[in-house]
Amino acid sequence: MGWNPFINRIYDEDLCFAQNIIAVTAAIAEVTSIEATRAIVMSYVDQMGLRPLLERYDNLGSRDEVQDCFPRNRDKLMSNAEFLCNLYKRFKSHGFTQNEEVHVLRPVREAIRKMGFYYEEKKYLITKYFLGEDAEDMHPEVLEYLVSQWMDLL
Repeated sequence: MGWNPFINRIYDEDLCFAQNIIAVTAAIAEVTSIEATRAIVMSYVDQMGLRPLLERYDNLGSRDEVQDCFPRNRDKLMSNAEFLCNLYKRFKSHGFTQNEEVHVLRPVREAIRKMGFYYEEKKYLITKYFLGEDAEDMHPEVLEYLVSQWMDLL
């Protein structure tokens, strides 16, 4: 894709985060009904106070294009990743098929991959959100193996 003088490229970390939320929401909507999507996503968005951010994203013009742009503050970056992981976890708790879970996991993985986390930060996300409570009871070698398999995905 070449240079387009009519596109307004936006480099805003909050709008990039909103774009990631929309990507995960779209994936959830593709495998559920609109009511289920609202129940899974919007209640959590409201709970976290992110509705104004999504409305700001929704008000962008057709010529606006949000570019990947992530916070330099590691705490905010981790907070954004944890929000996306929690969104996936909330979806997963509603008992969907493995194929549907993989479909929703894809935009979460892509966003986390782009965020540029260090090994220990990725390990924390994998252990807490993708392996869950089972990670505490695992033999250290098994846990390390599973973490290494997830590292290839993130």
